[in-house]
Amino acid sequence: MQAGVIRLLADAGIEVRVSDRGYRPRVSIPWIEAKILKPQNIIEMLHIGSRDLGFAGADWVAELQVDLVELLNTELDPVELVAAAPIEYLKNGTLKGRRLTKEWIDKNGWDAVCIKSYGATEVFPPEDADCIIDITSTGETLRINRLQSFSTLLKSSTRLYANPRVRNELLRFLESDPTDIALRSLQNGFAVQLSDLSQAVAVVNSIAPEHLQLSVENPKSLISGLKNYGALFIGERSAEVFGDYGVGPNHVLPTSGGARRTGGLSVTFFLRQPTWLKMRESDELKNIARDAAELAELEGLKWHARAAKARLP
Repeated sequence: MQAGVIRLLADAGIEVRVSDRGYRPRVSIPWIEAKILKPQNIIEMLHIGSRDLGFAGADWVAELQVDLVELLNTELDPVELVAAAPIEYLKNGTLKGRRLTKEWIDKNGWDAVCIKSYGATEVFPPEDADCIIDITSTGETLRINRLQSFSTLLKSSTRLYANPRVRNELLRFLESDPTDIALRSLQNGFAVQLSDLSQAVAVVNSIAPEHLQLSVENPKSLISGLKNYGALFIGERSAEVFGDYGVGPNHVLPTSGGARRTGGLSVTFFLRQPTWLKMRESDELKNIARDAAELAELEGLKWHARAAKARLP
């Protein structure tokens, strides 16, 4: 789980440096304090409120029955909590998730005895248990030990959780805004989860955002592929507010996808740029007149088309 989360954060432009024996990694965002804990401990710490955010498996949240806010399903480390046995009925069983197992037994109305297992659970059947409840990702260990899963209690993966206090503080903060702009912005916002940065570039060019911030490990590698944006902010320290009110040109940028056809306000908008045209006899005049006539007819301006055709050599 740890390696996958670190890679995920790196893809989001957040560098996490972990020492060999340390449990307090350094995070590239200065105001974030991080700690490495076992998933079940992370759930408990979030529950009591000593931590604000944490990554853990959904199975532990369900097992410990804690009230947390799920912010993101990373889809990393997908596993299933399954019932497996060498026979098709259950009389007693060993388990990894005691509460979930008891709920499952009660739901099915079986007369069974639950025994907590330590270490490898697959070794118990058939001499010491008729059925086991265990976490599996591929099912290979079950097959090697001649076990077959016959029921799935829970599907789990690594997810980002928050203490409800964090959510409540955010809501209070939003409610304190008399203009209600922040709340409406969040309600209209959305997130797109993609498999690689090349897809992200395509999405950005399609959306043509007003502001575009590149919070990735190597932002310069993406710049050449980005075509449609009002203003570009390169790197996590290049905050949008700096460009709007400090070191950038201004805050007047194209909205609603307007970046596909124009850029931000600049001095060129205040310059008068007259144009002039001078035609001369050439072989190309015939082609130019024909093209002009066809375009005029497409616009329904027949007299413009006649004027162009009249100039055909």
